Amino acid sequence: MPVLMQPDFDFSPPTACPQFDLPPEVEVILDKLHMHARGRQNAMTARDISELSGINERRVRALIAQYQHSMPCVIAGIPGQGFYITDDPEHMADYDRSLIATLRSIAARVRAFRINAARCGYERIGTHPHTHYRRNA
Repeated sequence: MPVLMQPDFDFSPPTACPQFDLPPEVEVILDKLHMHARGRQNAMTARDISELSGINERRVRALIAQYQHSMPCVIAGIPGQGFYITDDPEHMADYDRSLIATLRSIAARVRAFRINAARCGYERIGTHPHTHYRRNA
């Protein structure tokens, strides 16, 4: 199978990016990031993006999470500082490590919750997404 070569990312305006079939709201978010959040030092919070775009802050986060894998550029984030467009492999690796750390933290919380529920006399029934609990007899 041939390897597709991607051009070096040069932070061109969205119109210069490859054509992706993204919802209009995502295009607006990308436009704001391209204009204001090029590089880690210019990270924008979801609130900042919301204020500039008119899209609800929670929806901004949800759309970035949902479409991050299919955007025409790499969007990274810094907890507490916001999102930014990057072409820096070191920043990408930092963001990757941050996501893995978050995943591990959530997994630890799930384990602790399940242990505590069992200790309190509850049994976990089923598997995700059909998990529920019942009191042990």
